[in-house]
Amino acid sequence: MADGRERVWKLNEDGFRCLILRAEHRNMFMLRRKKLTYKAIGDLYQVSRNHARQLVARHIRHRRAKVYRYLKIRNKRINQNEMV
Repeated sequence: MADGRERVWKLNEDGFRCLILRAEHRNMFMLRRKKLTYKAIGDLYQVSRNHARQLVARHIRHRRAKVYRYLKIRNKRINQNEMV
């Protein structure tokens, strides 16, 4: 399905329409690490540069949360081993 600006809308895993799937957020993050500007990334994905910036920031927050979750679980496991 395309809109007036010829952007292709996709269905995500929850059944909602979106321009960029969650799996593509990592690709945007990698492009940003390769020194592409938000405007260039936005042009590639047919979104504004502000939206591209928000999606990259969201990906970074989710990555950080995964690391913190892992460290918390690992810390609990280490503490349980010390008690035994």
